[in-house]
Amino acid sequence: QMRIVLSWGSNPSDLDSHIVGMTKSGDPFHVAYYDRSFYDSYGENLVWLDVDDTSSYGPETVTLVDLDQIEEFTYCIHNFSYRSSGEEDSGAYSLSDSGAKIDVYKGNAQIASYNVPTNRKGTVWNVFSFDSNGVIRRINTFEFESDDDEAKKYDGTFDFEEGNNYISTTAMHGFYILEINLESGERFIEKINIQ
Repeated sequence: QMRIVLSWGSNPSDLDSHIVGMTKSGDPFHVAYYDRSFYDSYGENLVWLDVDDTSSYGPETVTLVDLDQIEEFTYCIHNFSYRSSGEEDSGAYSLSDSGAKIDVYKGNAQIASYNVPTNRKGTVWNVFSFDSNGVIRRINTFEFESDDDEAKKYDGTFDFEEGNNYISTTAMHGFYILEINLESGERFIEKINIQ
């Protein structure tokens, strides 16, 4: 079992967890406040969000009940309170200034923790991905997206963490990620083995 716990400060009042992925049987899922449970082929709850906190602080917890059934997923945060903000709007820094923190647990052990970077513009924080080998990979990028249903449906390329010279291509449904070092052409993956 894996738990992903989001907490944040008083502003903005409404941050939303989104987890998008694929099961090993090929079924895509997208769990968020408007669709808080995903069931496997046996009708068992496989991925679920415990609560949609709209009044600041959290926590909001996403639980993946059986990792053996999960092929991969990506996890991101959407700033619902300032979802319509653009580059020049005052709310552009709202997510970055939120004090958001993500704690990841496998069983009872904490295996990762992410603090939202400051001084970044965007309404979506792409936090990390997980693959079937039990590898967590930090993404740590920001995007603008007003439609909460599209919060993690990017199809194309985006830069990984600032300061790294990599690109990433992402499949629309499976979210297969390829990182390429633009200087040498070699494949590079930053990973933490949690198995």
